[in-house]
Amino acid sequence: MSMTLREQRIIWAIREAVKILAQATDDIEDNTLIDSMEWSVRARAFFKNAGVRTLGDLMMMTESEVLSFKNVGQVTLCEIRMKLAERGLRMRGEKRNLEELLNDLDLRAKCGNAKGKAKP
Repeated sequence: MSMTLREQRIIWAIREAVKILAQATDDIEDNTLIDSMEWSVRARAFFKNAGVRTLGDLMMMTESEVLSFKNVGQVTLCEIRMKLAERGLRMRGEKRNLEELLNDLDLRAKCGNAKGKAKP
């Protein structure tokens, strides 16, 4: 029994949707431990206070949630976003990629080397 053209298109669309969902799930479930990476003292303090253990945990947070923690500012947020972007990841709700962000906000000047040293 052969399929109609409509049935073939539906099956193709379902396969494409499954591929997209699988990729999204892989990104969200990044189990790389935060402790296995180099971070500033403030970023490490934030992770401890927020209970963030993996990059996947970090990706589930929004910028506003991160900034709501004590002693977390734009420099720490920039460091987090840069480290995620280096791995092709981003925070929840983040729509721009890292290069667009750096161009739009000129964060290279604000973040310095993203180790907690902000330039004036």
